[in-house]
Amino acid sequence: MLNSAQCEGKIEAAHTPDPASKGMGTKAADRNAIPLCRAHHELHTVKGWSAIGLTRETAAKAAAEYWRKWSGDKGELA
Repeated sequence: MLNSAQCEGKIEAAHTPDPASKGMGTKAADRNAIPLCRAHHELHTVKGWSAIGLTRETAAKAAAEYWRKWSGDKGELA
């Protein structure tokens, strides 16, 4: 899994694969994202989920769990 000792930079949204929530040339909806530091996000973007100890499936599950627990705005104010 992620090693926080290697974290670096601001937190960014890493979008998990979800073909149902995106169109061609667009990224997945934010409800399909997990927070990663800039370094881990870049590593995932360049080398894939396995480079940070996740699979597509575990990343999607992590996003679902993260947003289930999130107490902030879930887009209903937009």
